Amino acid sequence: MPAVFPANEAERQRELDTFQLLDTAADESFDNLVALAAEICETPISTVTLIDNDRQWFKSKLGIDSEQTPREQAFCAHAILNPNELMVVADAASDPRFSDNPLVTGDPNIRFYAGAPLVSKGLGLGTLCVIDRHPRTLRASQERALRALALQATQLMELNRQKAMAENQRRFLRTVMETLAEGVIVRDEHRTLLAHNTMASILLGTKLEEMVGKTFSMLHYKPVQPDGFPLPTEELPSYRAIATGEDQRNIVFGITRPNKTEIWLESNASVLRDPVHGECAVISFRDITDRKALEQQLHREASTDALTGLPNRRAFLPQVDKAIAAANRYKHPMSVCVADLDHLKHINDKHGHVAGDAALRHFARIFRATLRHEDSVGRIGGDEFVALFPYVSAAHAATSLERVRTTLASAQLRLANGNEITLSGSFGLADYKSDMTSEQLVEAADKVLYESKSKGRNTISVGA
Repeated sequence: MPAVFPANEAERQRELDTFQLLDTAADESFDNLVALAAEICETPISTVTLIDNDRQWFKSKLGIDSEQTPREQAFCAHAILNPNELMVVADAASDPRFSDNPLVTGDPNIRFYAGAPLVSKGLGLGTLCVIDRHPRTLRASQERALRALALQATQLMELNRQKAMAENQRRFLRTVMETLAEGVIVRDEHRTLLAHNTMASILLGTKLEEMVGKTFSMLHYKPVQPDGFPLPTEELPSYRAIATGEDQRNIVFGITRPNKTEIWLESNASVLRDPVHGECAVISFRDITDRKALEQQLHREASTDALTGLPNRRAFLPQVDKAIAAANRYKHPMSVCVADLDHLKHINDKHGHVAGDAALRHFARIFRATLRHEDSVGRIGGDEFVALFPYVSAAHAATSLERVRTTLASAQLRLANGNEITLSGSFGLADYKSDMTSEQLVEAADKVLYESKSKGRNTISVGA
Protein backbone atom coordinates (compact mmCIF):
# COMPACT_ATOMS: atom_id res chain seq x y z
CA MET A 1 0.00 0.00 0.00
CA PRO A 2 1.55 3.36 -0.97
CA ALA A 3 2.00 6.03 1.70
CA VAL A 4 -0.59 8.82 1.82
CA PHE A 5 0.34 12.48 2.06
CA PRO A 6 -1.70 15.61 2.72
CA ALA A 7 -1.61 18.34 0.08
CA ASN A 8 0.44 20.58 2.39
CA GLU A 9 3.00 17.88 3.25
CA ALA A 10 6.08 20.09 2.84
CA GLU A 11 4.63 22.75 5.15
CA ARG A 12 3.51 20.08 7.60
CA GLN A 13 6.97 18.51 7.69
CA ARG A 14 8.63 21.88 8.33
CA GLU A 15 6.28 22.50 11.23
CA LEU A 16 6.99 19.06 12.68
CA ASP A 17 10.74 19.69 12.50
CA THR A 18 10.42 22.83 14.60
CA PHE A 19 9.43 20.72 17.61
CA GLN A 20 12.75 18.81 17.52
CA LEU A 21 11.07 15.73 19.01
CA LEU A 22 11.96 13.05 16.50
CA ASP A 23 14.36 10.42 17.88
CA THR A 24 14.46 12.02 21.31
CA ALA A 25 14.54 10.03 24.54
CA ALA A 26 11.47 8.76 26.37
CA ASP A 27 9.58 11.37 28.33
CA GLU A 28 7.54 10.55 31.43
CA SER A 29 4.99 13.26 30.64
CA PHE A 30 4.12 11.64 27.30
CA ASP A 31 4.25 8.16 28.85
CA ASN A 32 1.66 9.21 31.43
CA LEU A 33 -0.71 10.42 28.71
CA VAL A 34 -0.34 7.16 26.78
CA ALA A 35 -1.01 5.11 29.90
CA LEU A 36 -4.05 7.24 30.75
CA ALA A 37 -5.44 6.98 27.22
CA ALA A 38 -5.09 3.17 27.27
CA GLU A 39 -6.81 2.95 30.65
CA ILE A 40 -9.69 5.26 29.77
CA CYS A 41 -10.28 3.64 26.38
CA GLU A 42 -9.68 0.13 27.76
CA THR A 43 -7.13 -0.83 25.10
CA PRO A 44 -3.89 -2.81 25.41
CA ILE A 45 -1.99 -0.48 23.07
CA SER A 46 -1.59 3.27 22.94
CA THR A 47 1.01 5.58 21.35
CA VAL A 48 1.96 9.16 20.74
CA THR A 49 2.93 8.96 17.09
CA LEU A 50 4.69 11.52 14.90
CA ILE A 51 4.46 11.19 11.13
CA ASP A 52 7.87 11.78 9.56
CA ASN A 53 8.83 11.81 5.85
CA ASP A 54 8.88 8.04 5.40
CA ARG A 55 7.98 6.61 8.81
CA GLN A 56 5.79 6.88 11.83
CA TRP A 57 7.87 7.27 14.98
CA PHE A 58 6.58 6.64 18.48
CA LYS A 59 7.46 9.33 20.99
CA SER A 60 5.73 7.21 23.61
CA LYS A 61 4.24 3.72 23.41
CA LEU A 62 2.44 1.14 25.50
CA GLY A 63 1.85 -2.44 24.44
CA ILE A 64 4.21 -2.59 21.45
CA ASP A 65 7.95 -3.00 21.08
CA SER A 66 8.62 -1.24 17.79
CA GLU A 67 10.20 2.22 17.81
CA GLN A 68 8.80 3.03 14.37
CA THR A 69 7.17 1.54 11.28
CA PRO A 70 7.10 2.55 7.58
CA ARG A 71 4.79 5.43 6.77
CA GLU A 72 2.85 3.35 4.21
CA GLN A 73 1.75 1.08 7.07
CA ALA A 74 0.72 3.93 9.38
CA PHE A 75 -2.93 4.28 10.37
CA CYS A 76 -1.91 7.67 11.81
CA ALA A 77 -0.81 8.85 8.34
CA HIS A 78 -4.49 8.60 7.37
CA ALA A 79 -5.66 10.26 10.60
CA ILE A 80 -3.67 13.47 9.94
CA LEU A 81 -5.41 13.95 6.57
CA ASN A 82 -8.36 15.36 8.53
CA PRO A 83 -6.59 17.06 11.48
CA ASN A 84 -9.81 18.34 13.06
CA GLU A 85 -11.50 14.92 13.30
CA LEU A 86 -11.07 11.85 15.44
CA MET A 87 -10.36 8.89 13.15
CA VAL A 88 -11.95 5.61 14.26
CA VAL A 89 -11.51 2.24 12.51
CA ALA A 90 -13.89 -0.21 14.13
CA ASP A 91 -12.57 -3.29 12.28
CA ALA A 92 -9.39 -2.90 10.27
CA ALA A 93 -9.80 -6.34 8.70
CA SER A 94 -12.93 -5.20 6.88
CA ASP A 95 -11.59 -1.73 5.98
CA PRO A 96 -10.22 -1.72 2.40
CA ARG A 97 -7.54 0.82 3.41
CA PHE A 98 -6.02 -1.51 6.00
CA SER A 99 -7.22 -5.09 5.43
CA ASP A 100 -3.93 -6.20 3.88
CA ASN A 101 -1.73 -3.98 6.09
CA PRO A 102 1.13 -5.98 7.69
CA LEU A 103 0.23 -4.42 11.04
CA VAL A 104 -3.24 -5.99 10.66
CA THR A 105 -2.27 -9.35 9.16
CA GLY A 106 0.71 -9.66 11.47
CA ASP A 107 2.03 -8.33 14.77
CA PRO A 108 0.56 -6.39 16.54
CA ASN A 109 -2.65 -7.65 14.83
CA ILE A 110 -4.51 -4.36 14.80
CA ARG A 111 -8.31 -4.68 14.47
CA PHE A 112 -9.46 -1.51 16.21
CA TYR A 113 -7.85 1.93 15.93
CA ALA A 114 -8.82 5.40 17.19
CA GLY A 115 -6.49 8.36 16.60
CA ALA A 116 -6.88 11.98 17.75
CA PRO A 117 -4.61 14.21 15.63
CA LEU A 118 -1.89 16.32 17.21
CA VAL A 119 -2.41 19.68 15.52
CA SER A 120 -0.25 22.79 15.24
CA LYS A 121 -1.19 25.75 13.04
CA GLY A 122 -3.94 23.60 11.52
CA LEU A 123 -1.45 20.94 10.46
CA GLY A 124 -1.67 17.33 11.61
CA LEU A 125 1.71 16.23 12.89
CA GLY A 126 0.76 12.88 14.40
CA THR A 127 -1.76 11.37 16.77
CA LEU A 128 -2.48 10.14 20.23
CA CYS A 129 -4.00 6.79 19.35
CA VAL A 130 -5.39 3.71 21.05
CA ILE A 131 -5.34 0.23 19.47
CA ASP A 132 -7.02 -3.08 20.21
CA ARG A 133 -6.62 -6.54 18.78
CA HIS A 134 -10.40 -7.01 18.60
CA PRO A 135 -13.05 -5.06 16.67
CA ARG A 136 -14.84 -2.53 18.84
CA THR A 137 -15.97 1.07 19.25
CA LEU A 138 -15.48 3.85 21.80
CA ARG A 139 -18.09 5.37 24.02
CA ALA A 140 -18.70 9.07 23.55
CA SER A 141 -17.00 9.80 26.88
CA GLN A 142 -13.92 7.88 25.75
CA GLU A 143 -13.78 9.81 22.48
CA ARG A 144 -13.97 13.09 24.41
CA ALA A 145 -11.22 11.94 26.75
CA LEU A 146 -9.00 10.88 23.83
CA ARG A 147 -9.39 14.29 22.19
CA ALA A 148 -8.60 16.03 25.49
CA LEU A 149 -5.52 13.91 26.02
CA ALA A 150 -4.41 14.62 22.45
CA LEU A 151 -4.69 18.34 23.19
CA GLN A 152 -2.51 17.85 26.27
CA ALA A 153 0.01 15.95 24.15
CA THR A 154 0.09 18.87 21.72
CA GLN A 155 0.66 21.25 24.61
CA LEU A 156 3.52 19.06 25.81
CA MET A 157 4.95 19.18 22.30
CA GLU A 158 4.72 22.97 22.32
CA LEU A 159 6.42 23.13 25.71
CA ASN A 160 9.19 20.93 24.36
CA ARG A 161 9.51 23.22 21.33
CA GLN A 162 9.86 26.27 23.55
CA LYS A 163 12.52 24.50 25.61
CA ALA A 164 14.32 23.42 22.44
CA MET A 165 14.17 26.94 21.06
CA ALA A 166 15.48 28.34 24.33
CA GLU A 167 18.30 25.80 24.30
CA ASN A 168 19.06 26.61 20.68
CA GLN A 169 19.15 30.28 21.60
CA ARG A 170 21.50 29.56 24.50
CA ARG A 171 23.79 27.57 22.20
CA PHE A 172 23.61 30.33 19.61
CA LEU A 173 24.49 33.02 22.13
CA ARG A 174 27.24 30.86 23.62
CA THR A 175 28.72 30.32 20.17
CA VAL A 176 28.57 34.04 19.49
CA MET A 177 30.19 34.85 22.83
CA GLU A 178 32.93 32.28 22.37
CA THR A 179 33.63 33.53 18.85
CA LEU A 180 34.10 37.13 19.94
CA ALA A 181 37.62 38.52 20.22
CA GLU A 182 36.25 40.52 23.16
CA GLY A 183 35.75 39.38 26.71
CA VAL A 184 32.15 39.33 27.92
CA ILE A 185 30.87 39.01 31.47
CA VAL A 186 27.36 39.32 32.91
CA ARG A 187 26.79 40.18 36.57
CA ASP A 188 23.76 41.15 38.58
CA GLU A 189 23.28 44.26 40.69
CA HIS A 190 24.79 42.41 43.67
CA ARG A 191 27.99 41.80 41.65
CA THR A 192 27.29 38.07 41.31
CA LEU A 193 28.96 36.69 38.20
CA LEU A 194 26.28 35.04 36.06
CA ALA A 195 28.05 34.29 32.78
CA HIS A 196 31.25 34.90 30.86
CA ASN A 197 33.14 33.76 27.80
CA THR A 198 36.58 32.21 27.50
CA MET A 199 38.15 35.42 26.21
CA ALA A 200 37.13 37.18 29.42
CA SER A 201 39.13 34.64 31.40
CA ILE A 202 42.10 35.08 29.06
CA LEU A 203 42.08 38.87 29.21
CA LEU A 204 41.61 39.01 32.99
CA GLY A 205 44.12 36.24 33.57
CA THR A 206 41.88 34.20 35.84
CA LYS A 207 39.58 31.16 35.70
CA LEU A 208 36.20 32.84 35.72
CA GLU A 209 34.37 29.50 35.55
CA GLU A 210 35.35 29.03 39.19
CA MET A 211 33.68 32.33 40.10
CA VAL A 212 30.26 31.87 38.48
CA GLY A 213 27.63 32.36 41.17
CA LYS A 214 30.12 34.23 43.35
CA THR A 215 30.82 37.90 43.88
CA PHE A 216 32.96 39.36 41.11
CA SER A 217 34.30 42.89 40.81
CA MET A 218 36.88 44.61 38.63
CA LEU A 219 37.97 46.40 41.81
CA HIS A 220 40.13 43.35 42.57
CA TYR A 221 42.23 44.38 39.58
CA LYS A 222 42.89 47.92 40.87
CA PRO A 223 41.65 49.72 37.75
CA VAL A 224 43.31 53.00 36.81
CA GLN A 225 42.31 55.82 34.50
CA PRO A 226 44.38 56.84 31.46
CA ASP A 227 45.99 59.59 33.58
CA GLY A 228 47.24 56.97 36.04
CA PHE A 229 44.87 57.84 38.88
CA PRO A 230 42.68 55.10 40.39
CA LEU A 231 39.33 54.61 38.67
CA PRO A 232 36.59 55.24 41.28
CA THR A 233 34.11 52.42 41.82
CA GLU A 234 31.20 54.48 40.60
CA GLU A 235 33.02 55.18 37.33
CA LEU A 236 33.41 51.52 36.35
CA PRO A 237 31.28 50.84 33.24
CA SER A 238 29.16 48.17 34.94
CA TYR A 239 28.39 50.37 37.95
CA ARG A 240 27.53 53.39 35.81
CA ALA A 241 25.30 51.33 33.53
CA ILE A 242 23.25 49.97 36.45
CA ALA A 243 23.23 53.30 38.31
CA THR A 244 22.11 55.37 35.33
CA GLY A 245 20.35 52.82 33.14
CA GLU A 246 22.37 54.19 30.23
CA ASP A 247 24.76 52.36 27.94
CA GLN A 248 28.44 53.02 28.60
CA ARG A 249 30.67 53.16 25.54
CA ASN A 250 34.42 53.08 24.92
CA ILE A 251 35.50 53.44 28.55
CA VAL A 252 39.28 53.00 28.77
CA PHE A 253 41.04 51.83 31.92
CA GLY A 254 44.04 49.77 32.93
CA ILE A 255 44.19 46.80 35.28
CA THR A 256 46.86 44.68 36.92
CA ARG A 257 46.21 40.97 36.47
CA PRO A 258 46.94 38.33 39.12
CA ASN A 259 50.32 37.57 37.49
CA LYS A 260 51.22 41.27 37.94
CA THR A 261 51.11 42.04 34.22
CA GLU A 262 49.33 45.23 33.21
CA ILE A 263 46.76 45.50 30.46
CA TRP A 264 44.65 48.32 29.05
CA LEU A 265 41.01 47.62 28.26
CA GLU A 266 38.32 49.42 26.31
CA SER A 267 34.93 48.49 27.69
CA ASN A 268 31.22 48.82 26.93
CA ALA A 269 28.38 48.08 29.35
CA SER A 270 24.61 47.82 29.03
CA VAL A 271 21.79 46.97 31.41
CA LEU A 272 19.79 43.78 30.92
CA ARG A 273 16.58 43.41 32.90
CA ASP A 274 16.20 39.70 33.56
CA PRO A 275 13.04 38.24 35.17
CA VAL A 276 15.13 35.91 37.33
CA HIS A 277 18.19 37.99 38.24
CA GLY A 278 16.77 41.51 38.05
CA GLU A 279 18.93 44.26 36.65
CA CYS A 280 22.16 42.87 35.24
CA ALA A 281 25.16 44.50 33.64
CA VAL A 282 26.50 43.04 30.40
CA ILE A 283 30.11 44.12 30.03
CA SER A 284 32.33 43.62 26.99
CA PHE A 285 35.98 44.58 26.88
CA ARG A 286 38.92 44.23 24.55
CA ASP A 287 42.67 44.46 24.87
CA ILE A 288 43.99 47.82 23.66
CA THR A 289 47.41 47.57 25.33
CA ASP A 290 49.25 47.79 22.01
CA ARG A 291 47.10 50.70 20.90
CA LYS A 292 47.64 52.44 24.22
CA ALA A 293 51.40 51.95 23.96
CA LEU A 294 51.34 53.40 20.45
CA GLU A 295 49.29 56.38 21.64
CA GLN A 296 51.73 56.96 24.48
CA GLN A 297 54.65 56.69 22.08
CA LEU A 298 53.05 59.16 19.69
CA HIS A 299 52.28 61.48 22.59
CA ARG A 300 55.89 61.29 23.77
CA GLU A 301 57.15 61.94 20.27
CA ALA A 302 54.78 64.87 19.90
CA SER A 303 55.65 66.35 23.29
CA THR A 304 59.33 65.44 23.68
CA ASP A 305 62.39 66.99 22.14
CA ALA A 306 63.98 64.15 20.19
CA LEU A 307 67.56 65.28 20.80
CA THR A 308 67.56 65.91 24.56
CA GLY A 309 64.51 63.94 25.74
CA LEU A 310 63.18 67.05 27.49
CA PRO A 311 59.59 68.27 27.04
CA ASN A 312 59.22 70.48 23.99
CA ARG A 313 57.45 73.85 23.88
CA ARG A 314 54.08 72.19 23.16
CA ALA A 315 54.35 70.03 26.28
CA PHE A 316 56.10 72.49 28.56
CA LEU A 317 53.76 75.47 28.37
CA PRO A 318 50.77 73.47 29.78
CA GLN A 319 53.00 72.71 32.81
CA VAL A 320 53.50 76.44 33.25
CA ASP A 321 49.73 76.95 32.95
CA LYS A 322 49.12 74.45 35.77
CA ALA A 323 51.75 76.12 37.95
CA ILE A 324 50.12 79.52 37.31
CA ALA A 325 46.72 78.13 38.33
CA ALA A 326 48.19 76.74 41.57
CA ALA A 327 50.01 79.99 42.30
CA ASN A 328 46.79 81.96 41.86
CA ARG A 329 44.84 79.59 44.05
CA TYR A 330 47.32 79.17 46.90
CA LYS A 331 49.04 82.58 46.61
CA HIS A 332 52.59 81.23 46.49
CA PRO A 333 55.40 82.58 44.30
CA MET A 334 56.62 80.98 41.10
CA SER A 335 59.17 81.88 38.46
CA VAL A 336 60.46 80.86 35.07
CA CYS A 337 63.95 80.83 33.59
CA VAL A 338 64.88 81.00 29.92
CA ALA A 339 68.45 79.82 29.23
CA ASP A 340 70.79 79.64 26.26
CA LEU A 341 73.71 77.34 25.67
CA ASP A 342 76.51 79.82 25.02
CA HIS A 343 78.37 79.80 21.72
CA LEU A 344 76.54 76.88 20.08
CA LYS A 345 77.28 78.31 16.63
CA HIS A 346 80.98 78.39 17.41
CA ILE A 347 80.89 74.75 18.55
CA ASN A 348 79.10 73.73 15.34
CA ASP A 349 81.53 75.68 13.17
CA LYS A 350 84.68 74.39 14.90
CA HIS A 351 83.73 70.82 15.83
CA GLY A 352 80.75 70.01 13.60
CA HIS A 353 77.05 69.60 14.16
CA VAL A 354 77.48 66.19 15.82
CA ALA A 355 79.51 67.93 18.51
CA GLY A 356 76.87 70.65 18.70
CA ASP A 357 74.18 68.03 19.32
CA ALA A 358 76.37 66.42 22.00
CA ALA A 359 76.77 69.83 23.64
CA LEU A 360 73.00 70.37 23.73
CA ARG A 361 72.47 66.94 25.30
CA HIS A 362 75.23 67.61 27.86
CA PHE A 363 73.73 70.99 28.75
CA ALA A 364 70.24 69.43 29.08
CA ARG A 365 71.46 66.60 31.35
CA ILE A 366 73.23 68.94 33.75
CA PHE A 367 70.38 71.47 33.71
CA ARG A 368 67.81 68.80 34.61
CA ALA A 369 69.97 66.86 37.09
CA THR A 370 71.06 69.91 39.07
CA LEU A 371 67.60 71.36 39.75
CA ARG A 372 65.18 70.18 42.44
CA HIS A 373 62.78 67.33 41.84
CA GLU A 374 59.78 69.66 41.77
CA ASP A 375 61.38 71.92 39.15
CA SER A 376 61.14 71.06 35.47
CA VAL A 377 63.15 71.80 32.32
CA GLY A 378 62.20 71.89 28.64
CA ARG A 379 63.80 72.73 25.32
CA ILE A 380 61.78 75.26 23.37
CA GLY A 381 63.97 75.56 20.32
CA GLY A 382 67.55 75.70 19.02
CA ASP A 383 69.89 76.45 21.90
CA GLU A 384 67.08 77.81 24.09
CA PHE A 385 65.85 76.04 27.21
CA VAL A 386 63.23 76.92 29.81
CA ALA A 387 62.97 75.97 33.50
CA LEU A 388 59.93 76.17 35.77
CA PHE A 389 60.25 76.88 39.49
CA PRO A 390 56.67 76.37 40.72
CA TYR A 391 57.09 77.34 44.39
CA VAL A 392 59.94 79.88 44.58
CA SER A 393 60.63 83.42 43.48
CA ALA A 394 63.15 84.32 40.81
CA ALA A 395 65.62 85.50 43.47
CA HIS A 396 65.56 82.12 45.20
CA ALA A 397 65.63 80.23 41.91
CA ALA A 398 68.87 82.02 41.06
CA THR A 399 70.59 79.91 43.72
CA SER A 400 69.64 76.72 41.88
CA LEU A 401 70.78 78.19 38.58
CA GLU A 402 74.13 79.10 40.10
CA ARG A 403 74.63 75.39 40.82
CA VAL A 404 73.84 74.67 37.18
CA ARG A 405 76.35 77.28 36.03
CA THR A 406 79.18 76.03 38.27
CA THR A 407 78.48 72.38 37.41
CA LEU A 408 78.76 73.20 33.70
CA ALA A 409 82.07 74.90 34.35
CA SER A 410 83.52 71.84 36.06
CA ALA A 411 82.04 69.09 33.86
CA GLN A 412 83.94 68.99 30.59
CA LEU A 413 82.35 67.35 27.57
CA ARG A 414 84.52 64.82 25.71
CA LEU A 415 83.75 64.85 22.01
CA ALA A 416 83.89 61.90 19.64
CA ASN A 417 87.27 63.04 18.32
CA GLY A 418 88.73 63.02 21.83
CA ASN A 419 88.71 66.78 22.32
CA GLU A 420 87.26 68.15 25.55
CA ILE A 421 85.28 71.38 25.77
CA THR A 422 83.75 73.32 28.61
CA LEU A 423 80.22 74.62 28.23
CA SER A 424 78.49 77.60 29.78
CA GLY A 425 75.03 79.05 29.72
CA SER A 426 73.22 82.34 30.08
CA PHE A 427 70.11 82.53 32.25
CA GLY A 428 67.22 84.98 32.61
CA LEU A 429 64.70 84.70 35.47
CA ALA A 430 61.27 86.32 35.76
CA ASP A 431 58.66 86.18 38.54
CA TYR A 432 55.05 85.40 37.83
CA LYS A 433 52.83 88.43 38.19
CA SER A 434 49.07 88.45 38.44
CA ASP A 435 47.14 87.81 35.23
CA MET A 436 50.22 86.72 33.24
CA THR A 437 49.76 83.90 30.73
CA SER A 438 52.37 81.21 30.30
CA GLU A 439 53.48 82.79 27.02
CA GLN A 440 53.84 86.19 28.68
CA LEU A 441 55.84 84.76 31.59
CA VAL A 442 58.26 82.96 29.27
CA GLU A 443 58.57 86.11 27.15
CA ALA A 444 59.41 88.12 30.28
CA ALA A 445 62.17 85.65 31.21
CA ASP A 446 63.43 85.73 27.63
CA LYS A 447 63.87 89.50 27.84
CA VAL A 448 65.88 89.10 31.04
CA LEU A 449 68.03 86.51 29.26
CA TYR A 450 69.20 89.22 26.88
CA GLU A 451 70.56 91.11 29.89
CA SER A 452 72.76 88.09 30.68
CA LYS A 453 73.95 87.95 27.08
CA SER A 454 74.72 91.66 27.08
CA LYS A 455 76.84 91.14 30.20
CA GLY A 456 79.11 88.74 28.33
CA ARG A 457 77.15 85.48 28.80
CA ASN A 458 77.78 82.75 31.42
CA THR A 459 75.76 84.73 33.93
CA ILE A 460 72.36 84.80 35.67
CA SER A 461 70.03 87.79 35.53
CA VAL A 462 66.87 88.29 37.59
CA GLY A 463 64.05 90.49 36.32
CA ALA A 464 62.77 93.43 38.32
